[in-house]
Amino acid sequence: MGLRPVTLAAALLLVALAGCAAGAPRASVAQLDQDAVRAFKRAYDAERRMTTGRADEELIRQGWAMCRPLEREPPPGRAWRWRCQVGYVASAPTAWAAARGQASYLVRVDRRGCFSATSTDYPRRVYERILRRRSSDPLAHFVSCPDRPAEPG
Repeated sequence: MGLRPVTLAAALLLVALAGCAAGAPRASVAQLDQDAVRAFKRAYDAERRMTTGRADEELIRQGWAMCRPLEREPPPGRAWRWRCQVGYVASAPTAWAAARGQASYLVRVDRRGCFSATSTDYPRRVYERILRRRSSDPLAHFVSCPDRPAEPG
């Protein structure tokens, strides 16, 4: 008994999709650009809350990133190194924040596509107003794992 054409077509499509997913790179330029901007915006907002004690919404009106790999994709056990330039335009410039700016990040993408980004364009530590102490600056180093499955434990 043979398979019906529709069933056969569906089975072939599933096999093709499974093959593509297995061989897909852990990051793409377009996806990392989007993920880096989203993570930068969250870090920017976090730094604002830390240093002023105010939780303003949507501090960045527009953000963009240009990410490029520094090497070919390494084996799964090693992080993939990228360089990202992130730029922004603030929603309402104040004495605290510039109207626009940009920063350079060294990005390390793990086997799941999660990444950590580090920049020397921001101080490593800033004064956290509420706790009255110096703390790690969210803009100097942030980690993001957007829409990725959890790491097997």
